[in-house]
Amino acid sequence: MNKEEQALIDELTKEEAQEDTSANKNEPAPQKRAKLTGKQATTGLAVLVILLLVFFLGMRLLERRAEEKAPPPTTGLLTETDAETDGKIDLNTATKDELKTLHGVGDKKAQAIIDHRNEYGPFTSIEELTEVDGIGEGIFEENKDLICVR
Repeated sequence: MNKEEQALIDELTKEEAQEDTSANKNEPAPQKRAKLTGKQATTGLAVLVILLLVFFLGMRLLERRAEEKAPPPTTGLLTETDAETDGKIDLNTATKDELKTLHGVGDKKAQAIIDHRNEYGPFTSIEELTEVDGIGEGIFEENKDLICVR
């Protein structure tokens, strides 16, 4: 063995000794970095793209549902249908709060009207209001001039 080889061995031995002493001091050993293969990187990228597509398609679906449920924008001006109803409450489009403005109609009866409308379809005449649970002839007579159906 020549001097150069011996010096190299001595240097490597010193490095190993230093590593052993650092391990004794509870210092973490240097970690090896994992390297991704081209196939792993491509697979990871494909998974990321798929997840992004699912996310954006889901967001679009939620937007569509929100648009379907959103009431049409109002301008504050009277429309033709408002003129047709002459300020009356339309049993087929009225909200719970609008229905509660009728005489003798509170939360429960307003909800019963909406439930009836959802279950049986739109009212075809104002007289059908008496078919709703809790709405009798008396309440109908008090409100018949305040309601309409389109």
